[in-house]
Amino acid sequence: MSKEEKLQQRIERLELENRRLRKILNSDTPENKIGYLEAIIHSLPDIVFLIDEKGTYLDILTERSSLLFKEASFLLGKTFRQVLPTEVAELAEKAIDEILQNNKPTTIEYKLVLNNEEKWFEGRISRVRATNSLMFVFVVVDITERKNMSQTLENRRHHLRKAQEIAKMAYFQWDLSTGQVVFSHEMNTLLVLPSNVHIDRDLFLKQVVATDRKQILQGIERQINTDPYFVYEYHIANKPGELRTHLMHCELHKRDAMPGVVFGVVQDVTDIRALETDHMRKTEERQAMLQAIPDMIFIQDSEGVFIDFYASETHYDRMFVEPDDVIGKKGIEILPPDIASQNLNYIRKIVNNNQYINYEYSSLIGGRTVFFEARMVPAGKSRVLSIVRDITAKKQAEDELMKAKLMAEESDRLKSEFLANMSHEVRTPMNGIIGFAELLLQDDIPYDERIEYFNIIEKNNYQLLQLIDDIVDVSKIETNLLNLVFIDFNINDLIHQLEQTYQKEIDMADKAVALNVQPILNNADVWINGDKGRLMQVIENLLSNAVKFTEKGQIDVTARVENRNLIFQIKDTGIGIPDMARKRIFERFSRANNLADKIYRGTGLGLAVTKGLVELMGGQISVQSEEGAGSSFTFFIPHKKADAILKKGKESAWRAFSGRNILIVEDEDTSYHYLASILKRQNIGYIRAQTGYEAIEKVKTEPVDLILMDIQLPELNGYDAARYIKKLAPDLPIIAQTAFALSGDEEKARDAGCDDYVAKPISSTQLLEKLKHFLLT
Repeated sequence: MSKEEKLQQRIERLELENRRLRKILNSDTPENKIGYLEAIIHSLPDIVFLIDEKGTYLDILTERSSLLFKEASFLLGKTFRQVLPTEVAELAEKAIDEILQNNKPTTIEYKLVLNNEEKWFEGRISRVRATNSLMFVFVVVDITERKNMSQTLENRRHHLRKAQEIAKMAYFQWDLSTGQVVFSHEMNTLLVLPSNVHIDRDLFLKQVVATDRKQILQGIERQINTDPYFVYEYHIANKPGELRTHLMHCELHKRDAMPGVVFGVVQDVTDIRALETDHMRKTEERQAMLQAIPDMIFIQDSEGVFIDFYASETHYDRMFVEPDDVIGKKGIEILPPDIASQNLNYIRKIVNNNQYINYEYSSLIGGRTVFFEARMVPAGKSRVLSIVRDITAKKQAEDELMKAKLMAEESDRLKSEFLANMSHEVRTPMNGIIGFAELLLQDDIPYDERIEYFNIIEKNNYQLLQLIDDIVDVSKIETNLLNLVFIDFNINDLIHQLEQTYQKEIDMADKAVALNVQPILNNADVWINGDKGRLMQVIENLLSNAVKFTEKGQIDVTARVENRNLIFQIKDTGIGIPDMARKRIFERFSRANNLADKIYRGTGLGLAVTKGLVELMGGQISVQSEEGAGSSFTFFIPHKKADAILKKGKESAWRAFSGRNILIVEDEDTSYHYLASILKRQNIGYIRAQTGYEAIEKVKTEPVDLILMDIQLPELNGYDAARYIKKLAPDLPIIAQTAFALSGDEEKARDAGCDDYVAKPISSTQLLEKLKHFLLT
């Protein structure tokens, strides 16, 4: 039996005894019963005082003086106000007044501090009716223990209520036989209802959202005969647009094997669910961040044992063992010995000295060398956190950057050499042109010497033009602006033309070199469709180098068709190419750096242009060479047959140009006189216009068969003039001429309506070929 139950039992016995005593006091008792009554009073564990209407202590009926808070001799004859605290005395006097008014017993409860201890008393005051005087019986009971127990219970109830409020909990009892539900008052708080609103079953279910309400009712019916413990989670719509989540724990108690009462506890878990959702979101975010981190993360103890790790699945191929085999293993068990030893040394330094260490290492994984960067930091007592990153790509980038740096430095050096060499290459032919042009002005120069001087000027002029063409072509190739012009032509005719040109050059140089040319033997393959000018330029570059660097022996030129490719080989017995130079012979500004540099001039652009043109035509070029034993250049391009029927015989002879009239649109006098002299020698008529507007007027008023249109004109440029003239005379041929000859000029001219294009300085042979095409065919 608990203390509380014992105390309650004792209180009940005292109450019973008090009722019996009051009954005796209120009755007419014979004298022989007075002694018996006194014996009963003295046996009580309480104190019984006899007082008058003023609260004066008349007698003390108790044998237990220890219960008195003062000596009996001190109390007798004194009033309440003389011995009790004022508030207690006033309380007792007020009770006596009430008895005198309504003639009914009354009870007071008060507190005294006795021996520094707080004591609670209950006093019941009743009037004594056996005499005529006003006397009262004051029975005092020590209720300190009961009071403390009540206070303890109240505190517990208070704490329980507070705990329920904090936990947002309420409880209920649901009688299944009657359907009646009793809720604790905390349910009003959970449902956001006023405290004075009585909540019954119907009101509760009304607050639950419809789908959850059905679930609760059906669930209870279903589980009555199954599990006596069950849990539901439902939602309360107690505010517009707001849902609260409740968790209901239920326990079913049966009566006579039949469903009886459901006891339940309800908790508002809205905030908990929000925290769980937020935690889940943050967990997912952290997981996503970890997935995005390009690192592996390890935690090891002071002995190098792996306690935990994280690595994205994309990094598993960089680990030495399977991920499941990492935890609980020492570094020496899963890492290469050298790395494991280094790792353990660093761990001990960090644990002992609280250091932060970064280091790099590499290892062979999956047949390739992988580089890592490890950052190690303290992670609590005797633990180390390592963040390991694969830096292989970074190392490769650094290597590539170093190579690029070296290449840039080499390119810069080559450019410097190129500029110095270019100055020499430009000044040398210019010196020949200017010098011999001045000699031609002297009157006493014999005719034979004049012819020789003229040939020298022409040769230097060609060399200077070749240099300019190479520079322009390199610019076009590097910017992907060089376009090919495809026509049908006879490849053997081109080869024979080059053979005559370079045989003459060998003869003039008086070299002991035999030039052997083998054209295509199958007549069905000689007519092709391609860029005749660019193909000739490639072969010229290679033949020119062969002639330049071969002093004796032979030069073999062969052409053949094989596997739908047109293959050319130019082989010589010249000085050859050193191994180091051969690796970069096709790079721009690059030349063989040997003694030959002092003998053979060159810019180092020719082979770069050659390689670019071959690749632009869809082919490839290669070289085989041995220093001192000659070189062999081989290139191929796709063999595309001409669409036209194979032509026989040589081209028809020149016809007379008499009766033709050409409009020269040129604002520069020198250029105009040069063109006029070419046309005059061919018996071609010509007129001049110096601006674009003047050219348009000449077309309107003069008979014109062809226009040589300069692009850079005052007032109206050649492009706009050509567009306007084509509207006036769509069939009138226009040949554009420009001194720029840069990438895109030809395309711009054709877009403006020009039918053809020539670059300054203009070759008379080239110009006459174009005039023949437009005027005689």
